[in-house]
Amino acid sequence: MAIVSCTKRWQFVPGNGTLIINPAESTDSGLYKVEIYEDSTGRLVGEQEAVLNIAAAPVSDADLSISCPITAERRVRCSSNGDSPQYSWSLDGRALSGADADLSTDNQTVLLKGNVIGQLTCTVSNHISTTSITRVLFCPGQLL
Repeated sequence: MAIVSCTKRWQFVPGNGTLIINPAESTDSGLYKVEIYEDSTGRLVGEQEAVLNIAAAPVSDADLSISCPITAERRVRCSSNGDSPQYSWSLDGRALSGADADLSTDNQTVLLKGNVIGQLTCTVSNHISTTSITRVLFCPGQLL
């Protein structure tokens, strides 16, 4: 089988189903669909979908910052470097719930409700590595 080249950046080898992306970038991540057509009739004879996730750099050690304003809710932000980091949170070993905090759209920041206390853990991961950081929730002047 011949290599079917669709762009300068990627090729598909029908014989073994290999997709080659040069150079692979995290923006190449996504859903890929391969359709196979019969040469003589042009009729669709098969199709397959695959999710491709490209993460070239592992996540770095996570950092946690807690904002302790006197009159407002506490804001906690987790940060890490690396390709496509995903953030998740737990409080005292259980998933952080909506009763405890509101999450930002990207899950990188939480706004703690009321007087939530305990050990807050932020876990950062991508398809290469995972790291986490845990801090005891405490602000100076906070009543426990």
